[in-house]
Amino acid sequence: MKYIKKTYRAGATIEVWKTYRREGRHHGGGAGRGGETPETMARYNAKLSYREMTRTINANFGPDDLYLTPTYRKGERPATPEDFRRDRETFLAALRRLYKREGIALKYIIAYGYGKRGAPHLHLIVSGIDPRKIARLWHRGSIYAVNLYDNREYSGLAWYLHNQSRIDPATGQEMTGRRWSGSRNLVRPQPQVEEGSAKRWREPPQSVKGYIIDPDSIDAGTSPVSGMPYLFYRLLRLPPNPHAMTPDGRLLRDDDAEKWLRQQNAAEVRRKFHTEKRRC
Repeated sequence: MKYIKKTYRAGATIEVWKTYRREGRHHGGGAGRGGETPETMARYNAKLSYREMTRTINANFGPDDLYLTPTYRKGERPATPEDFRRDRETFLAALRRLYKREGIALKYIIAYGYGKRGAPHLHLIVSGIDPRKIARLWHRGSIYAVNLYDNREYSGLAWYLHNQSRIDPATGQEMTGRRWSGSRNLVRPQPQVEEGSAKRWREPPQSVKGYIIDPDSIDAGTSPVSGMPYLFYRLLRLPPNPHAMTPDGRLLRDDDAEKWLRQQNAAEVRRKFHTEKRRC
């Protein structure tokens, strides 16, 4: 039984997911294989939603684009979930009109959010524009606006938004699947699917030229959907003409710097991978 490998290219990142194919089984989200608790399936589906959100942000946005948080003044907060949804749609409609006037294609990702004391607000990532023009569109409070950071890897932002949007405003209950939505013109990275040439994949995972592995992205476990082991990790593109300072004070550039950075990364990946394996 050989393994399958799915590779997603999203902006400056590459995501790799490996598992085994078993006849009569399927892979992905949805119903479990039997015996899993609702909590297990909810955590698994939320993980898949977070990964989809991460690669969608990475594939569509960069440092010229904006992260927005429209908040409410006291006394202006929506009284009902329907009011909250209506405010969301009204704001999106105003954004569409603004971008059309400015001749800019609007891409967006939007999610609901709740503060520690339950204060509702919105989270958006939008195509780059003068944030002062956006601020004039929101009349229920203030808008926090900041450019995305320039490393073009936004898994941390996706994690924050995904956790902020875990409550369904319509029910007040924790959401079990996809917690965000986006514009229709977003690029949705599709996987390149390959069959492994061996019965087992190489462990721990290894980087490829021009990239290092994000150790925090490594996830090794057993799918509650297929019952098969899997391995997931994300590669991060190194900057062009990289440079690095070694502990003994040597300044490395270009190929020498990349070689050293990948060596250091490989050691960190080994530590994280074996920690994951012990956890499983």
